Amino acid sequence: MNLTLEILKRIEEKPFTFIPERLSLNLPTYNGNFPFHPQQKQAIELCLSNSPLVTIAGISGSGKSSIVPIITNIALQNQKSVLIVSNSSFKPYQNLSLMPLSITGENQTEYRQLFKTWLRENLTNPNLNFMPNYLQFDRLFEKVVKNSEKWLNILDKNDINLLAKVVNQEFPQESKTRQLLLVKKIQQSRQLLTRKESLKQTYQNLSDTALEELTTMAINSLKIPVICQEKYLPFLENQTFDLVIADDSHNLEKETIKTLTKYSQKLIFLGNLFPRKDNEFYQLFNSLSVAYRIEMKQNYRLNSQLALKILPFLYPEKSYHQFNQWNQNIFRGEKSPLIWHDVVNNDQLWSILQDKLLNFNHNYQIVTFSQNTRHILQQQLTNLEINTSIKLTQECQGEEWENLLIICDKTDSYQISHQDLHLVLTKAKNQIIILGDKTHYEKSVFANLFHNNAFYVIRDLTLI
Repeated sequence: MNLTLEILKRIEEKPFTFIPERLSLNLPTYNGNFPFHPQQKQAIELCLSNSPLVTIAGISGSGKSSIVPIITNIALQNQKSVLIVSNSSFKPYQNLSLMPLSITGENQTEYRQLFKTWLRENLTNPNLNFMPNYLQFDRLFEKVVKNSEKWLNILDKNDINLLAKVVNQEFPQESKTRQLLLVKKIQQSRQLLTRKESLKQTYQNLSDTALEELTTMAINSLKIPVICQEKYLPFLENQTFDLVIADDSHNLEKETIKTLTKYSQKLIFLGNLFPRKDNEFYQLFNSLSVAYRIEMKQNYRLNSQLALKILPFLYPEKSYHQFNQWNQNIFRGEKSPLIWHDVVNNDQLWSILQDKLLNFNHNYQIVTFSQNTRHILQQQLTNLEINTSIKLTQECQGEEWENLLIICDKTDSYQISHQDLHLVLTKAKNQIIILGDKTHYEKSVFANLFHNNAFYVIRDLTLI
């Protein structure tokens, strides 16, 4: 029997059982300069330990997702393979030290073919990870690297004035000093850019037979990061990974948790401790000894005023009287960080929506709860010549924005769940404005918020 599955069965039979087994991953401690708070540092160390099973729980905005890239990069640097299982956005994991292989509904094919495609993409666009220390990560220089052929053609002309002119055209928003620094860096990196372009051209000309041979040699030996949506786990076939990291583990069913064990040496679960006692992640977390779990209780996303209105409602069993020592964000905006704008009909909705999107100085991400409502809204915004995206609630996982504009359409048959509400109310740093019929939603999942006067309610006068 697989070790992690055996441990899960052991804990299920006898909670708080000591886990004597130790792995031989021997990952180093994290010594980076990123200012993680103490609970995050403890979580990182636990994830890098030789314990075969770890659970990291935390409220939304506590910094769980931000530690995953650190753990993954350390594992990759030490020749360990990593599988990240996530049903939310893959965006937080796209800037890993090695481009991940992503398995989604858009690329349904066998794992070997996915790996071959990944190998081709990486070979034809090699990274410059071998740069000397004086060339640390630079967001502008990264854009230069992506089009090395263009910049090499300019360097071949040996005209520094031309190089400075092109830099100015490409990055007009940057200061003159910043542009001159980039010019100098491009000059210093000529050999590196030449080497990258040479590698690119060499691998672009590989025959399919040669690529097949490379795939055969590398598929079981090359340690790479893989990101996979839960429902596409079968595409991994018989692959195993040193670390399996399951994000949003509170959404996992018992069978999925067991399935993950066959892919892993070490299992890391990250999730939210929802009050529902039947939640599998909740039960696992509370069945583990404190040596194998950490709960991150501080909020680092929501500003303090917004957090005080929302978090006591979402986490009624916890106290949030001292979180201000961690979050110094102060709300600076219109009236209140949490507003309910009472909307009684669609004509009023379009008028208010247009006003907020065209006249506000702040950027607002629009979120709604159903595909039907999104379709209607998107069509209406197109008619108003307003170019903005609309997210569904389930697309908010792994995301965060400065401000949210939430549309509640009472004519839609979709029923808003507590989990929908929990997800969407914790994604804004600064302000949340909800547009909807207050009378209709006072007896819905919003009831406790209305009852506790959490909303600043705005009503427009309507002529009838």
